Amino acid sequence: MAQPDELVTALEDATTWSCDRVERHFMASATLPSGAPALASYSVRTPPCAGRFRLAAPRRVAAGGLARVGVVDRWRTGAITPTLCVTSPAQQRTCPRVVLARAVTAGGRRFRATVRGDWLVQLRVAGRRVADTVVRVGGERPAPTRAPLTVLATGDSTMQGIDGVLADELGDTASVVSDVRIGGAISRSGQQALPGADEASAIQWAQLAAEQTARLHQNTTVVSIGANEGFPMTVPDGARVLCCDAAWASEYSRRARLIMQSYARADRKRVLWLTLPLPRDERRLVITRVVNEAILGAAAGLASVTVLRMDLTFTPDGYRDTIRHRGRDVDVRDVDGIHLNVAGTSIAATIVAQELRRR
Repeated sequence: MAQPDELVTALEDATTWSCDRVERHFMASATLPSGAPALASYSVRTPPCAGRFRLAAPRRVAAGGLARVGVVDRWRTGAITPTLCVTSPAQQRTCPRVVLARAVTAGGRRFRATVRGDWLVQLRVAGRRVADTVVRVGGERPAPTRAPLTVLATGDSTMQGIDGVLADELGDTASVVSDVRIGGAISRSGQQALPGADEASAIQWAQLAAEQTARLHQNTTVVSIGANEGFPMTVPDGARVLCCDAAWASEYSRRARLIMQSYARADRKRVLWLTLPLPRDERRLVITRVVNEAILGAAAGLASVTVLRMDLTFTPDGYRDTIRHRGRDVDVRDVDGIHLNVAGTSIAATIVAQELRRR
């Protein structure tokens, strides 16, 4: 229980996350020194299953042999029951469940390889494929399975929620890899991170972009960043510029363009960059407007970069909590007046998914 003078109470392991990605709703209650009750609520979507599981299976078995397939939960949390589907060359399919109890990290099944050819093994959660492999029965070693397109969802906390819904939207057509850096900021690159922010948020974001790309070789990168901007920056000639005049905007645009080019890799890959919905706080409003304009300037002339105007979708005429969506009014903003809530991130992710399908 929190003490009266405590601002934040941390509840370690208060709940077990599930990659089924259902909406999670939390509510906290407290009694103020005056005796009045206080309530707060928060909603979030759990992370996607992409990368959670590993399949261990033989690449080849003899005809009539027994193939053992293992399922490993990299999260080490268990408490999930995926299905392990095995499809024979004759397209006969069985999908038994693999029960992983709480804290159980491994399971699996066996199947008798009665027919020669390639047997497809897929692990599915909530109807979505999260891992697959091929077992060849007889003959030569099978060719590597064709991996789905890789989409990197990265940025600061404004990407949280969008990444998980995007994985839902794209389903089996792409593997969404989330790399969110809480507290990250382009204008703070190379400076000390804010208290509570990821340590990596202080590194140069252009360097991070190169490291992510070298590791993932993603086909498309989706970026949302800018909620923590406004820091002084040093321009190439050594001068120091303060937010948010023309010189600061120009330097921000220069840095953003370098990051875009790093992700695009000489125009060979796609980059989708999201502008930010305008915040409620007037002090942040000026920064956000400058950042959004700088992003548009950075992307000018880059054929591989598309800017998705989330500011026009959610705040076309200034800050608002509710927008009209599919014929009804939808509350889309978090209580902090900066981030989108669950409904808002779902709408944003749908816009990103539509753009990816269109291209």
